[in-house]
Amino acid sequence: MKKVWLLSLFLLFLSLSAGCSSEQEPPNATVKVRHSQVETGKGTYEWRYGFFYHNAAVADAISPSKIAKRIETRPVASGDKAVISFSDQSHPKLTAHIWDHEKARTELPVHQNRLTLPTKPGTYVVLLHAKWIRGNSDYVLFVKVSK
Repeated sequence: MKKVWLLSLFLLFLSLSAGCSSEQEPPNATVKVRHSQVETGKGTYEWRYGFFYHNAAVADAISPSKIAKRIETRPVASGDKAVISFSDQSHPKLTAHIWDHEKARTELPVHQNRLTLPTKPGTYVVLLHAKWIRGNSDYVLFVKVSK
């Protein structure tokens, strides 16, 4: 009987701790292309935290094109793959678009945290959107595609 009580207490503790988190904003994104890190800028986000995610943080950032002006442009090859990871080791649902004239335009393929970058030469602001159970966040990349 004592073992059943201890097991029940342990399971209760586990379920309560799963609903608690002190992280008050989404994790940072790391993007690598051919083993070189690409700088990212965090954009707008919504994030729930605390006991059973009762608290929420909302941040409304400047436009992706203005964020891109603050980060370094990374030269990449046509059609390169960018590997995306997060500081908390999570695997959110990811979507990506080319940001052009203050709107998300062409969608870029993302499969298993691998983003296929544009094939046409040019400079691109890429808006990466990550969605978790706890919320969502935008990240911005600034790449220059060469032949």
